[in-house]
Amino acid sequence: MYIYAIGTDTRQKIGLSKDPKSRLLQLQTGNAEKLYLHHSIEVSSDRVKMLEKFLHKDIGYKRLKGEWFDMTKEEVVNYLIFAEISWVHDPLLKFKV
Repeated sequence: MYIYAIGTDTRQKIGLSKDPKSRLLQLQTGNAEKLYLHHSIEVSSDRVKMLEKFLHKDIGYKRLKGEWFDMTKEEVVNYLIFAEISWVHDPLLKFKV
């Protein structure tokens, strides 16, 4: 499973999918603006939902609606790289959510 960032230059959807490239195509169908897959990180299937929930909570102050956030593509790429380094293998993550 993957946690991905799909969006425009200024709005990002952070979600999870088995196939981020297919998810990009699905999202593009309902969106007038061109969307891009900015970044994805592989996460074990037993932790992916927990990490996604944690990330959404961590950046909740940037939430636009649902899983869409007010972030530039650079911000979201940096954030997911930071998340991968900091939390993907964190055994205590379940206690932080």
